[in-house]
Amino acid sequence: MELLKAHQSRDAEASRLQQALQCQEEADAAKLVELMRRQEAASAAAVEEAKAAIEAQLVERFREEQAAAAEAHSAQLQQLSAEHSTQLQQAAALLEAQAREKFETAVAHERVIGAGGARREAGVSLRPQAARARRRRAHTRPGAYCILDAELSDVIVFAAPRSTPAAARARPRATPFAQQHLKFHGP
Repeated sequence: MELLKAHQSRDAEASRLQQALQCQEEADAAKLVELMRRQEAASAAAVEEAKAAIEAQLVERFREEQAAAAEAHSAQLQQLSAEHSTQLQQAAALLEAQAREKFETAVAHERVIGAGGARREAGVSLRPQAARARRRRAHTRPGAYCILDAELSDVIVFAAPRSTPAAARARPRATPFAQQHLKFHGP
């Protein structure tokens, strides 16, 4: 019996040790799970912090690139604006020079015509040789007429066919300056 009691006491001691070992293992497992959760939370926070830092760097780089692009665009726009204003000034100067030249040509032509009328009465012609030849050819053609073009400072000859009656012939529209002097050149 003593042997049986010793055996039972050993079984009870083994059972108690086994329960204590199991409780210790469960406590260690709970501590390990808690430690893993803390470590996971810390690494998640570190990952989020790293993400935020990378995003901040990307945003900063993007802003710098945007600022550089805006500055380059502004410089290009200023350059194009300066070129455009230069071209506009050149075009305005060219148009002014052309207008001045046309005006001076018209004034000189009007003086020639005015002087030509006075000198024609005296029998002197101020027209160049080619213009006189054209006028002669125009007057020798039956049904032909000529007008004076103030911009070209030359005589333009229009010939109508003989078969067309004089009333049906279409006359070109002349400038007011040419209309004033149409009588001078005659149809």
